[in-house]
Amino acid sequence: MTAEDAVERHLREIVGILTRYENWRYYRMDSAEKDLGENLSSDVDYAMFVTIGTSLFMGSTLLDKRLKSEKKNKEIAYRSAEFILVHSVEFLLLSDMILDVYTSVYRNKFEELRERRRREETVRPSEIAEIRKDLMYGLEEYNSISLFSMDPDRSIMEYGKKELRLLDKVDALKSGLQELDDMARTFYEENLSRTQVILTVLFGMFGVFQALEFLEPKIGLFNAIVTAFAIFLPYPIYKLLSYLHGRW
Repeated sequence: MTAEDAVERHLREIVGILTRYENWRYYRMDSAEKDLGENLSSDVDYAMFVTIGTSLFMGSTLLDKRLKSEKKNKEIAYRSAEFILVHSVEFLLLSDMILDVYTSVYRNKFEELRERRRREETVRPSEIAEIRKDLMYGLEEYNSISLFSMDPDRSIMEYGKKELRLLDKVDALKSGLQELDDMARTFYEENLSRTQVILTVLFGMFGVFQALEFLEPKIGLFNAIVTAFAIFLPYPIYKLLSYLHGRW
């Protein structure tokens, strides 16, 4: 009997083992097939399944006979056959761990920045750049994990990435990069606006003093002050009030 035969005959029991579902007897066959997923083995003598948090290697009587005929140590031979699954799952779990760690770190740091902004504390652009650098490093670390080039290893990896929702986690980290870019852009625009207001006020005051120096001998100090203020200060005052209103 091949492993495929065993899976077909004992589908619900195998799904119960894989999913740790105690009431496996009440599984509907279509639900069991869906939860079991795809047999990732390229060999009919054994079956391999991967789901969230669990992987299952199942040998058949044919595998026993084959190993016996090859006169190999049964324990070592079984471990060798399992290695394809174990190796791939280890890389999948490592990928999952990397993404979880960097997602957690990013969320904590990002929330800290937002809280500081709500308290109107200074957030330096270098702090955003540092978080972005860490996030990029995490994605590079994930991408650098070997994804293999030959079946069945690649099929296990690709299937496992889908089952563990690794691509969703990668997309979440990429969204985090976009959030950081948006925050950095907002900070830049706020700093630019603040600088423009300061320069506008300074130039306005400079214009007032220049006008006073020119007008006082001609129309007197009081009239010179009124005229200079009327000419040079309305726009700086408008810019300053608009900026303060935006912050409030």
